[in-house]
Amino acid sequence: MRVAIVSCEGLPSWEVDDAPLFRAFSARGIDAVAVPWTQLGPGFDAALLRTPWDYADRLPAFLDWAEDFHGHTPLWHPPDVLRWNLDKRYLFELRDAGLPIAPSVLLEPDDGRRLMQVVRSWGVERAFLKPVVGASARHTRRFHASEVEAAAAWMANVGETMILQPYLASVETLGETSAIVIDGAITHGVVKRAVAGDYRVQDDHGGTDEGVTVSETMRRLTEAAWRAAEDRLGRRLLYGRVDALALPTGEWVLNELEVVEPSLFFRHGPHAAEALAEAFLRGLGVGGGGAECRG
Repeated sequence: MRVAIVSCEGLPSWEVDDAPLFRAFSARGIDAVAVPWTQLGPGFDAALLRTPWDYADRLPAFLDWAEDFHGHTPLWHPPDVLRWNLDKRYLFELRDAGLPIAPSVLLEPDDGRRLMQVVRSWGVERAFLKPVVGASARHTRRFHASEVEAAAAWMANVGETMILQPYLASVETLGETSAIVIDGAITHGVVKRAVAGDYRVQDDHGGTDEGVTVSETMRRLTEAAWRAAEDRLGRRLLYGRVDALALPTGEWVLNELEVVEPSLFFRHGPHAAEALAEAFLRGLGVGGGGAECRG
């Protein structure tokens, strides 16, 4: 059996966190091969999305590819999940389902006047913009309230739909906390920290990470977000990561729920790679139970 581990062109040489996953497949007699989605052809029995990190600048092409590929080969997660989760408008749906998120406003590129009005009405010192489609802090901007006009001009120049939020400075002190979920079960926790003075916690921006015990608060938030996502999609999800940040009040809020191509930090929980391989194969009918890998 051959499984494609879907990646991207130009994957950074330092990205080796999925090594335990390849070992887990190999131990089960599965030939797992990393292939960029743009080069993925026939000859595979199934495919698992892991690092297709170049989708953000060509999302329509990526979704078209997923639809076509899934038409003849099981792809996990399937296209309906990709369409929902690769657009951060899903955060508003989860908020409406009762999940706590930071105060958030959806803005179009020409909504500069509204951006200024909202920031001033919040009375915050700093605010934050992120695109509804993005990865690795692409096209994000942290700005001071006195810089709203410059931020509005920047947003117009980027030309993408944005989410405006108060800037949560806790990312610089407490970091961003994550819980990894495999087939409905939390396997391990991670805290990600940016370099001093920055907010970008990703590896490619110099961020660091360490394994942590998942707190009861984080567990409740993760389980609630997972249930809401599965209810919205009408299917069980195979894998994902729930990210949370702390508000100035101390309340933890959902920052992202990533179920397409999240780093799963197997280096802090190698048993999770074993669990993912098992659940993936069960979903394909190689064993019993697990999330269904078709549809």
